[in-house]
Amino acid sequence: MGARGPKPKHTDVSCPNEECKLFGLLGSENIISRGTYCTKSGDEVRKFVCTRCGRVFNSRTGTAYEKLRCSQRDFDIAAKALCEGAGIRATGRILGHTKDTVQKWSVRSGRQCAAVSAALEDDVCESYLQFDEMTVTLKKNRPK
Repeated sequence: MGARGPKPKHTDVSCPNEECKLFGLLGSENIISRGTYCTKSGDEVRKFVCTRCGRVFNSRTGTAYEKLRCSQRDFDIAAKALCEGAGIRATGRILGHTKDTVQKWSVRSGRQCAAVSAALEDDVCESYLQFDEMTVTLKKNRPK
């Protein structure tokens, strides 16, 4: 027990250690907070520890912001600009970063999007068609 009472358990965070018995399980009450810190860019990051395996990690672990050496705001603006069709060089000039940095951010955000899509697609049943695909299929199979 801490000086100000028991540490709150974070049920919306899971242990990122693949060797931990509670890896990826939400609601196990094995994650406690170890405070927050500010990065050089001014972003506040929360530190966590798994009481089962002792792994220390932060709120950026497993996200596109992990080991990011700039502000989350710049990264988000770059991602939005690239999605809207702005070029890599133009985005870099607007944000004051090199084109190489913006290109690395583009790759990083693409990998994160692919990982999220893959995780969400695990629950999708492949036997279902979307409405527009059903319409095309029905039109093709309609007797003439």
